[in-house]
Amino acid sequence: MKNRLRELENEMANPNQNLERVLQKYGRLQEKYIALGGYELEEKFKKICSGFKFDDDFLKKEYNTLSGGEKVQLKGKNGSGKSTLIKIILGKDNDFSGEIKINPSVKIGYIPQEIKFQNESDTILEYFLKNFGGSETQARTILARYMFYGENVFKRMKELSGGERVRLLIAELVIKQTNFLILDEPTNHLDISTREILEDNLKAYSGTILFVSHDRYFARKIAEREIEL
Repeated sequence: MKNRLRELENEMANPNQNLERVLQKYGRLQEKYIALGGYELEEKFKKICSGFKFDDDFLKKEYNTLSGGEKVQLKGKNGSGKSTLIKIILGKDNDFSGEIKINPSVKIGYIPQEIKFQNESDTILEYFLKNFGGSETQARTILARYMFYGENVFKRMKELSGGERVRLLIAELVIKQTNFLILDEPTNHLDISTREILEDNLKAYSGTILFVSHDRYFARKIAEREIEL
């Protein structure tokens, strides 16, 4: 038993190993527990069918913990579960075993591949005033920081390009003061100006970031480390 435990621990410590594959080798994974606390995401694996039961200290390794303020790229081959993990954290996929606990202090912001807003017939200015209040002058001041100037604020939401949608969503998330930001292929279809705005905002962001991206240049600029699925 001790030799088997030591062998399992060595394999789990290898950063090139697929964690779930290693666990399945020694017994079917029965419970996956993801907890979001203050500024951190902890993914803990408990109970292995073969009878092993590891305490939290053993399983709470660097590769499955996000610390406050970290910027982490979620990597993996197609079908490895990147999108599924994101959906689970966002509460959009309940088809899994285990439990998710989200601390009330966590404010999750999400930038998906395809961005849609509630009322696409609104103008940008109307949308902002309806959702965030304040005066027209205040709204224009904020929107100008994200390259929505002058008559552009009267553009209909349904007419926005992919890059404009990203800029508007970033402005919204900044106002909402999110402290945990999740991004799924955020640079798809972005022009250079929008890409620079996105990168600048993410680098200045004080909260935690978890993102999926096949854009190596973007990943190198933003990610502090990687989590491989």
